[in-house]
Amino acid sequence: RHEGTLLFSWQVDEDSAKDEIKNSPALQARLAAIRDRKTTYLIEVVDAKSGTLIGSLLIDTGKGSFQVEGAYSSGDWVVIDDSHARTLVYSLKTGEQKAAFSGDRSTLSQPAGLYVVQNEIGKLDIYNLGTFDGRCQLVFSSPISIFDFSRDGTRLLVLTKAQTLYTFDTSRIGIDDRPKEAALATTK
Repeated sequence: RHEGTLLFSWQVDEDSAKDEIKNSPALQARLAAIRDRKTTYLIEVVDAKSGTLIGSLLIDTGKGSFQVEGAYSSGDWVVIDDSHARTLVYSLKTGEQKAAFSGDRSTLSQPAGLYVVQNEIGKLDIYNLGTFDGRCQLVFSSPISIFDFSRDGTRLLVLTKAQTLYTFDTSRIGIDDRPKEAALATTK
Protein backbone atom coordinates (compact mmCIF):
# COMPACT_ATOMS: atom_id res chain seq x y z
CA ARG A 1 0.00 0.00 0.00
CA HIS A 2 2.70 2.53 0.92
CA GLU A 3 6.02 3.04 -0.84
CA GLY A 4 5.95 -0.24 -2.77
CA THR A 5 6.26 -2.62 0.15
CA LEU A 6 4.65 -5.94 0.90
CA LEU A 7 4.14 -7.25 4.43
CA PHE A 8 4.10 -10.91 5.36
CA SER A 9 2.93 -12.27 8.68
CA TRP A 10 3.32 -15.59 10.50
CA GLN A 11 2.78 -16.75 14.03
CA VAL A 12 6.23 -17.39 15.51
CA ASP A 13 5.53 -21.07 16.20
CA GLU A 14 5.16 -21.77 12.45
CA ASP A 15 8.18 -23.43 10.82
CA SER A 16 8.72 -20.59 8.32
CA ALA A 17 8.83 -18.03 11.13
CA LYS A 18 11.15 -20.20 13.22
CA ASP A 19 13.60 -20.38 10.28
CA GLU A 20 13.58 -16.59 9.83
CA ILE A 21 14.08 -15.93 13.54
CA LYS A 22 16.89 -18.49 13.76
CA ASN A 23 18.80 -16.48 11.13
CA SER A 24 18.43 -13.15 12.97
CA PRO A 25 20.18 -12.47 16.30
CA ALA A 26 18.09 -9.29 16.73
CA LEU A 27 14.81 -11.21 16.36
CA GLN A 28 16.10 -13.93 18.69
CA ALA A 29 16.84 -11.33 21.37
CA ARG A 30 13.43 -9.69 20.95
CA LEU A 31 11.66 -13.05 21.08
CA ALA A 32 13.51 -14.00 24.27
CA ALA A 33 11.98 -10.94 25.97
CA ILE A 34 8.40 -11.98 25.10
CA ARG A 35 6.61 -14.12 27.69
CA ASP A 36 3.91 -15.77 25.59
CA ARG A 37 5.46 -16.68 22.28
CA LYS A 38 2.52 -18.72 20.97
CA THR A 39 0.49 -15.58 20.30
CA THR A 40 3.33 -13.52 18.81
CA TYR A 41 3.51 -12.63 15.11
CA LEU A 42 6.56 -12.21 12.91
CA ILE A 43 6.06 -9.40 10.36
CA GLU A 44 8.46 -9.05 7.43
CA VAL A 45 8.55 -5.97 5.22
CA VAL A 46 9.71 -6.67 1.66
CA ASP A 47 10.43 -4.34 -1.25
CA ALA A 48 7.68 -5.17 -3.76
CA LYS A 49 9.88 -4.52 -6.80
CA SER A 50 13.02 -6.43 -5.87
CA GLY A 51 11.74 -8.89 -3.28
CA THR A 52 14.49 -7.72 -0.91
CA LEU A 53 13.80 -7.95 2.81
CA ILE A 54 13.67 -4.42 4.29
CA GLY A 55 13.17 -5.46 7.89
CA SER A 56 11.36 -7.66 10.41
CA LEU A 57 9.63 -7.20 13.72
CA LEU A 58 7.73 -9.19 16.30
CA ILE A 59 4.22 -8.27 17.42
CA ASP A 60 3.39 -9.40 20.96
CA THR A 61 -0.40 -9.74 21.18
CA GLY A 62 -0.43 -9.96 24.97
CA LYS A 63 -1.44 -13.63 25.21
CA GLY A 64 -3.77 -13.27 22.26
CA SER A 65 -5.64 -10.24 23.59
CA PHE A 66 -5.84 -8.95 19.99
CA GLN A 67 -5.41 -10.22 16.45
CA VAL A 68 -3.54 -8.53 13.63
CA GLU A 69 -6.19 -7.50 11.08
CA GLY A 70 -4.01 -5.62 8.60
CA ALA A 71 -0.75 -3.72 8.27
CA TYR A 72 1.20 -1.30 6.11
CA SER A 73 4.67 0.22 6.20
CA SER A 74 6.36 3.45 5.21
CA GLY A 75 10.05 4.07 5.81
CA ASP A 76 10.84 3.07 9.39
CA TRP A 77 7.16 2.83 10.37
CA VAL A 78 4.92 -0.23 10.45
CA VAL A 79 1.26 0.34 11.31
CA ILE A 80 -0.84 -2.59 12.53
CA ASP A 81 -4.64 -2.56 12.52
CA ASP A 82 -5.85 -4.82 15.32
CA SER A 83 -9.09 -6.60 16.20
CA HIS A 84 -10.00 -3.92 18.80
CA ALA A 85 -10.27 -1.10 16.23
CA ARG A 86 -6.84 0.29 17.14
CA THR A 87 -3.79 1.22 15.13
CA LEU A 88 -0.44 0.29 16.65
CA VAL A 89 2.65 2.04 15.33
CA TYR A 90 6.05 0.31 15.44
CA SER A 91 9.58 1.27 14.51
CA LEU A 92 10.93 -1.22 11.99
CA LYS A 93 14.53 -0.50 13.06
CA THR A 94 14.03 -1.15 16.77
CA GLY A 95 10.94 -3.36 16.72
CA GLU A 96 9.44 -1.20 19.49
CA GLN A 97 5.82 -0.14 19.65
CA LYS A 98 5.91 3.66 19.56
CA ALA A 99 2.21 4.54 19.75
CA ALA A 100 -1.32 3.14 19.93
CA PHE A 101 -4.49 4.94 18.84
CA SER A 102 -8.20 4.25 18.79
CA GLY A 103 -9.31 3.93 15.20
CA ASP A 104 -8.89 1.34 12.51
CA ARG A 105 -8.10 3.55 9.51
CA SER A 106 -4.92 5.56 9.24
CA THR A 107 -2.27 6.92 6.93
CA LEU A 108 1.10 8.56 7.37
CA SER A 109 3.44 10.75 5.41
CA GLN A 110 7.15 10.86 6.12
CA PRO A 111 7.67 14.00 3.95
CA ALA A 112 4.90 15.82 5.87
CA GLY A 113 5.93 14.32 9.21
CA LEU A 114 2.28 13.51 9.95
CA TYR A 115 0.19 10.54 11.06
CA VAL A 116 -3.61 10.64 10.60
CA VAL A 117 -6.12 8.27 12.19
CA GLN A 118 -9.92 8.16 12.03
CA ASN A 119 -11.19 7.28 15.48
CA GLU A 120 -14.80 8.41 15.05
CA ILE A 121 -17.03 8.69 12.00
CA GLY A 122 -16.31 11.99 10.27
CA LYS A 123 -13.30 12.91 12.45
CA LEU A 124 -9.59 12.71 11.70
CA ASP A 125 -6.98 13.14 14.44
CA ILE A 126 -3.63 14.41 13.22
CA TYR A 127 -0.33 13.75 15.02
CA ASN A 128 3.29 14.65 14.51
CA LEU A 129 5.06 11.58 13.16
CA GLY A 130 7.75 10.34 15.51
CA THR A 131 6.70 12.14 18.69
CA PHE A 132 2.99 11.36 18.13
CA ASP A 133 2.03 14.62 19.82
CA GLY A 134 -1.50 15.67 18.86
CA ARG A 135 -1.63 18.45 16.32
CA CYS A 136 -5.36 18.93 15.64
CA GLN A 137 -8.63 17.27 14.72
CA LEU A 138 -10.51 17.72 11.45
CA VAL A 139 -14.29 17.36 11.70
CA PHE A 140 -16.48 16.69 8.67
CA SER A 141 -20.28 16.93 8.34
CA SER A 142 -20.38 13.68 6.36
CA PRO A 143 -18.67 10.32 6.98
CA ILE A 144 -15.24 9.97 5.37
CA SER A 145 -14.85 7.60 2.42
CA ILE A 146 -11.14 7.99 1.69
CA PHE A 147 -8.23 9.97 3.09
CA ASP A 148 -4.57 9.93 2.13
CA PHE A 149 -1.56 12.14 1.52
CA SER A 150 -0.23 13.23 -1.83
CA ARG A 151 2.97 11.38 -2.72
CA ASP A 152 5.12 14.41 -1.84
CA GLY A 153 3.27 14.93 1.46
CA THR A 154 2.28 18.52 0.72
CA ARG A 155 -1.46 17.81 0.78
CA LEU A 156 -3.90 15.71 2.75
CA LEU A 157 -6.86 14.71 0.59
CA VAL A 158 -10.19 13.74 2.16
CA LEU A 159 -13.22 12.49 0.22
CA THR A 160 -16.51 12.30 2.13
CA LYS A 161 -19.48 10.06 1.41
CA ALA A 162 -21.29 13.25 0.32
CA GLN A 163 -18.75 13.26 -2.57
CA THR A 164 -16.97 16.40 -1.39
CA LEU A 165 -13.20 16.44 -1.83
CA TYR A 166 -11.18 18.48 0.67
CA THR A 167 -7.55 19.42 0.15
CA PHE A 168 -5.44 20.49 3.13
CA ASP A 169 -2.00 22.08 2.90
CA THR A 170 -0.03 19.90 5.33
CA SER A 171 2.34 22.73 6.22
CA ARG A 172 -0.65 24.67 7.63
CA ILE A 173 -2.46 21.87 9.51
CA GLY A 174 -2.60 22.73 13.21
CA ILE A 175 -0.82 26.09 12.85
CA ASP A 176 -3.45 28.42 14.33
CA ASP A 177 -5.82 28.06 17.29
CA ARG A 178 -9.09 28.13 15.35
CA PRO A 179 -11.13 24.90 15.27
CA LYS A 180 -10.02 22.74 12.36
CA GLU A 181 -13.28 21.97 10.66
CA ALA A 182 -13.76 20.96 7.08
CA ALA A 183 -15.21 24.39 6.28
CA LEU A 184 -11.64 25.76 6.50
CA ALA A 185 -10.48 23.54 3.67
CA THR A 186 -10.56 24.17 -0.05
CA THR A 187 -13.06 22.04 -1.95
CA LYS A 188 -12.63 20.93 -5.53
